[in-house]
Amino acid sequence: MVVPFTSQFITTRFGKTHLITAGLDNIESIILLHGAASNAAACWPLINGLAKTHRVYAIDIPRHLGKTEPFRLSPRRDDYALWLIDILDSFTLDKAHFIGFSFGGWVTLKLAAVADERIAKAVLVSPVGVVNFRVAYLLRAPFIFLRALLYPSDRSMNGLAQLVAGLTASQPIVDEIADAGRVFIQNFYMPATPVRPSRQDLQKRLSPTLVLLGQHDSFCAPTAVLSRLSANLPDGQVEIIPDAGHVLFYEHPEMVNARILEFLRPGM
Repeated sequence: MVVPFTSQFITTRFGKTHLITAGLDNIESIILLHGAASNAAACWPLINGLAKTHRVYAIDIPRHLGKTEPFRLSPRRDDYALWLIDILDSFTLDKAHFIGFSFGGWVTLKLAAVADERIAKAVLVSPVGVVNFRVAYLLRAPFIFLRALLYPSDRSMNGLAQLVAGLTASQPIVDEIADAGRVFIQNFYMPATPVRPSRQDLQKRLSPTLVLLGQHDSFCAPTAVLSRLSANLPDGQVEIIPDAGHVLFYEHPEMVNARILEFLRPGM
C-alpha cells in the first residue's frame, strides 16, 4: 500500500477482530470487506484509491488469512450482520458505506438483510453467493484445490490462482494470487459457504447499491448476477466491466476506483 495506514484490533461479541485503517478521521467512512481465502491487505488497490477521500476500515473476516481470531460465524443465522454491527458501534458509526469484494459482497448483503439502515451506500464487486456457481467452476474447483492442498507446488498454486483470476488477468496478478494461495494452504480453515440470499432479503436493501461484475468472471455468470440483482435491488445499479475477470479491481484499478468514488459522491 502507498497510503499511510494503521493496524489495530477491536473486540466484538464473537472475538477480537483485526482491521487496517487508512484515510482521515473527519471524512465519510467506508467498511471494506475482502474475498474468501484472503485478507484486508489484499484489497490494497482499493485502499490506495479510496483512502484519499474517505476513511477506510479494511476488515479481516474471521477464518480466512487475516489476523482476526478464528471464531466461526454461521452463514445461516445473523452472525455476520451482528459482527459488522459491533464493528460499526466500536467506531460510533451510525452508518457507513460498505464495499464488499466476492465473499465480502455476500457478507455485506447479510448486514443489509438485518440492519440496512447501517449502510449508507453499498458497492458489491464480483459478489458470490447471489446465484449458483458456474458448472465449469464447480467441476474444476475441487480437483484444483485438492491438488494445491496436497501438493503445493508452483504449478498447482498457479493453477489455483488461474481458477480465481480467470483468463483475463496478467501474470503478475496471477503470481500475487498464487502467493496468497500458498499462505492459505499453510493456514487452512474451511471458510463458510455463502447461503444464497432470498428475494425478500435482497429487497430489504432500499438504499443505493452499485454492483460491478467482470465480463469473464470465472465463478458466476455475470449476466445471471445482473438479472437477479437488477430485478430485486430496488435502488441498484448493476454494471458489467468488459475485459475483466473476478479480480477486476486488480486488472482495472483506476477504472474501478473512479466508478466507486463517482457513485459515493453525495447526490449520486
